[in-house]
Amino acid sequence: MGGPLQGPMAGATGGRTPLLWAAAALAAVTGALHLYFAFAFFTAEPGLQVVFLGIGVVYLAGAALGLAGWRPDLVLKAAAGWVVLLIVTWGLGAAYGRTVNLEPLALADKAVEVALLVVLLLLIRARKAAAPARVPPSGAT
Repeated sequence: MGGPLQGPMAGATGGRTPLLWAAAALAAVTGALHLYFAFAFFTAEPGLQVVFLGIGVVYLAGAALGLAGWRPDLVLKAAAGWVVLLIVTWGLGAAYGRTVNLEPLALADKAVEVALLVVLLLLIRARKAAAPARVPPSGAT
């Protein structure tokens, strides 16, 4: 499906569309929030601190890879799956009374993640629509 920054990811703003910039900004915001959570709330629990550090780093790395145009189909699909995994994990933790933070900042972070998921799905859909139709090889059944 096209190389880096082709189709709907290529725009007038340095080869990147406003939608891609929005995805990167949302990923950077939630990544920074997870880094903040790691140091602000979980200093007494090193295990959770490492988890939140990892989540923050993955979000920031994903934003960088998306803006760099490295394997955009892979990055977009992996990012969407990652966000779904985190939202579902958080929701299950809340449903079963686990240590889920319902502070306003944590809820704002979930809102950012939901917005990021919507933007990622729009980018995936736009790339799929812009991809050339695949023609089966002659003689294939």
